[in-house]
Amino acid sequence: MVGRLLEKRGFKYTSFDIFSTENAEKPLDLSDDSTTLACAEVRVEPRVLFRLELPSKKSIGVKAKPAKLVKDVLGPILNQYGWELDAMVVKREGDSLNQKPVELFNTVASIDNSRLVVQPR
Repeated sequence: MVGRLLEKRGFKYTSFDIFSTENAEKPLDLSDDSTTLACAEVRVEPRVLFRLELPSKKSIGVKAKPAKLVKDVLGPILNQYGWELDAMVVKREGDSLNQKPVELFNTVASIDNSRLVVQPR
């Protein structure tokens, strides 16, 4: 329901989270029935989605706030799996070896709907 309302108003979010004024910390479950929102005020925040293929060939989906820096999103994820971002090269899938790696100081909005491949330097 919320997706249709956003579309009617001209917002083209690939992903979003919805927060109620009652619980501003935790996003609402988008699979819940819309009647749970009756007479409630909500806040919709856009999110960026991308796929990350780790050096171990494990592939994970990542959702982040669009204003965060790529390095601030990827760093903790790689650390969790035992790798350091500084020792890796991150490229978009399908990019040739001659193309530049993903710019780590850009916002994650620049990699929305991408598939990134992480490889050792």
